[in-house]
Amino acid sequence: MKCGVSSVGAGDSIFCHLARYFLYIPVINLHIFPLPFEIIGQRKNKGEIILSFLFAKHIEQKFLFGSLTKTLRTELPADIELVFLCIGIDRSTGDCFGPMTGTLLSQMKVPNVVGTLEEPVHAKNLETVHKNINNKDTYIIAIDSSLGNLKNLGYITVKNGPLLPGYAMNRSLPPVGNMSITLNVNINGIHNYLLLQNSSLNLVWKGANVLAKSIATALYMKKKHRLNTCITKKTPS
Repeated sequence: MKCGVSSVGAGDSIFCHLARYFLYIPVINLHIFPLPFEIIGQRKNKGEIILSFLFAKHIEQKFLFGSLTKTLRTELPADIELVFLCIGIDRSTGDCFGPMTGTLLSQMKVPNVVGTLEEPVHAKNLETVHKNINNKDTYIIAIDSSLGNLKNLGYITVKNGPLLPGYAMNRSLPPVGNMSITLNVNINGIHNYLLLQNSSLNLVWKGANVLAKSIATALYMKKKHRLNTCITKKTPS
């Protein structure tokens, strides 16, 4: 029995109905929607975690790279070691945003990147990896895919506080990160595993590219500022 775009008869399986509903979502220019989050500031999440939204823009929005870089340059601390924890797997299109970003960061020689396409961090090893990097001398930036409502699709968000890995898949995993960065890759529905598998690779690729470039640029600018400050202090008046 084929499961196509054409109408499904009464004798067809329930799977065909679900496939038509979830896998044939019309493509529209979602960045024309207003900012999808009701409150930019604080929002309560599972486990009574309150997250502060520092940044929320669609990947097709103009000047995204500049505004994201500026946010990261301002918000990333300069007096502590930064660790980029990129969560996800390479076998799911939607879930590869984290490791794809990690791979790009590694290629750009950004230090302390954990989680790449070659060595992913996922549900089975996340707790062990997190224990190894989580201490008072590190500031963890957790990067992962997310699912949300239709208006959120394609938005990159930066938030103070941890993210909840596996939340959309009903996994019970501890919150991770001092800061969390997510890309909303698809809508939240009944079969989230299928939705992640059928997310747009182009969207994920664009999101990973702009995030990796913004992080690398922000770190370079912060380092350059520190060097200039040191030179200024050492120069005799």
